[in-house]
Amino acid sequence: MKSCGCPVTLFLNGAEGNISTSDPRKGGLDMSMEDAGRALADRAGEALSEMSFRQDVKLGAQARTVRLPYRAITEDELRGTTRGAQRFVDPGIYERNMPQLVERIRERGTQPAEVQVLFLDEYAFVGIPAEYFVQLGLRIKEEAHPCRALVVGCANGHVGYVPHREAFRRGGYETTFAMSSRLAPEAGDMLADCAMEIIGGRKA
Repeated sequence: MKSCGCPVTLFLNGAEGNISTSDPRKGGLDMSMEDAGRALADRAGEALSEMSFRQDVKLGAQARTVRLPYRAITEDELRGTTRGAQRFVDPGIYERNMPQLVERIRERGTQPAEVQVLFLDEYAFVGIPAEYFVQLGLRIKEEAHPCRALVVGCANGHVGYVPHREAFRRGGYETTFAMSSRLAPEAGDMLADCAMEIIGGRKA
């Protein structure tokens, strides 16, 4: 990026909870870190060459903390036998961590999560402290119009995977009850609702 004339580069994740660099055309093989970085840098360089700049920009920022509900603790959740559950690598890891997870949920009651929005003119960078599913990020983008919202995942903390509601009906690794996925299905929309309240207040 420096060779493209960009002295300071800032990389921000989007809503990446259900995004992967694996290529199904190549048997699901992942890109190497070098290949992924090179591809991103090439596209960023193309965008930089076509970019126009402004002399002034209006800045703003606001943050709110949301109390997110945890998943209901059931025998199926504890055993990993819910519909579509996928315990990858070593199932024993799940079993060993389950007592600590249950204790954490019972002690805390809810999971605090900060939603932060940084405003640059008509743009809003929405910080979500999670591996947020793409569908939820798209919801924020659509509802924020005409403000141009850009979702930033894993920002200001990390509460694990936050899938959209439909994903829980399908199942998968990201929805399987564990330290990495412990929140209720409505958590994703609660974070989006908070972001939209902040953006809506700014538009008003």
